[in-house]
Amino acid sequence: MSMKVRIDEIKVNPGRRTALEHDIEELAFSISEIGLLNPITLTGDYTLVAGLHRLEAVKMLGWIEVECTITGLEGLTAELAELDENFARTNLSPLEIGDLYRRRKDIYEMLYPETKALGMNKAKGNNVDCKLQSTRKSFIEDTASVTGSHPSTIARHIKIATDLTPEAKETLRGAEKPISGTTLKKISKLDPDQQKKVSALLVSGEIQTVDEYLEKKPPCEPVQEAPQQLPTEQIAAMMG
Repeated sequence: MSMKVRIDEIKVNPGRRTALEHDIEELAFSISEIGLLNPITLTGDYTLVAGLHRLEAVKMLGWIEVECTITGLEGLTAELAELDENFARTNLSPLEIGDLYRRRKDIYEMLYPETKALGMNKAKGNNVDCKLQSTRKSFIEDTASVTGSHPSTIARHIKIATDLTPEAKETLRGAEKPISGTTLKKISKLDPDQQKKVSALLVSGEIQTVDEYLEKKPPCEPVQEAPQQLPTEQIAAMMG
């Protein structure tokens, strides 16, 4: 259902990514020239599902109301749709991508628990019912089709996002420039205390690489790496 909704009635979840000012300005110019081509998507209670940049653009233009599509998506399904829109952004950092993939996996398997069972059966080498297999794509297949990423890339991002501690992530988000995927992988292999130290040193600029920290590490402080290999069953399950 499509309808006009007052902009001041639209609610935006606080956990969403911040809209980029440059993109908003460009979109506002486009909308002023040719109009809003794609309505904003809202849930029944006017919570934003998709279209944050469009919403901010029409606010910039001084609009009072905007054309919206009201969807029946609720709860986890709405969050999944919101996550999938974020994947379309071209400026996501490796850290953000990993967290998005990990959250998408959690939501997808809660919505479609049979896909998790399918992945576990494949991992154990069990025969999988053809009907079950065709009912719903596995997480990895569905995510690959949504994002265009290779399944192994998706699995790698999820493993890094899982192995990084919340404290390290919070510190790394404060970096002036996004931390590369290669650096995140190296940090994720360290124990929690080392992750905390390395992250702080990288963000402060005291070191430029993880290897630099390892080379300067005091002799009495052993390098304790987290297990580099997941059990075969867990890897296969992660891959869907």
